[in-house]
Amino acid sequence: MPRHDDSRQSQPAAPVSRRDALRSIPAITPGVTYREDDDGHVLVQVPVPPRRGFLGFFQTAAGTRKVRLDSIGAFVIKQIDGRRCVADIVDAFASQYRSNRREAELCIADFLKSLTQRNIIVIGVR
Repeated sequence: MPRHDDSRQSQPAAPVSRRDALRSIPAITPGVTYREDDDGHVLVQVPVPPRRGFLGFFQTAAGTRKVRLDSIGAFVIKQIDGRRCVADIVDAFASQYRSNRREAELCIADFLKSLTQRNIIVIGVR
């Protein structure tokens, strides 16, 4: 009977430092589109990949999932262009909404994490 070598299990990724996190560059995930409504909200369309395995065989073509962002979320997602770093987005947010920098950092970090978890953006760490 073969033995399992537990020493090769995947290790959790090392945490990213605050400095590196602020230098990272978010970008819209390929295939994701968004458009602004008349009321200042943004409707984001995220492609949903077909299921894998047996159930995926019976699934029709892949669809899209829609996420509606309020005016603050709309402001942030419009800042994401694949060139601007998180620190620049934090500065723009703090200026636009007259908040202190630390408060803006926490707000933006939490929101970007949410967008990443929903596959709306990807973040590249420099």
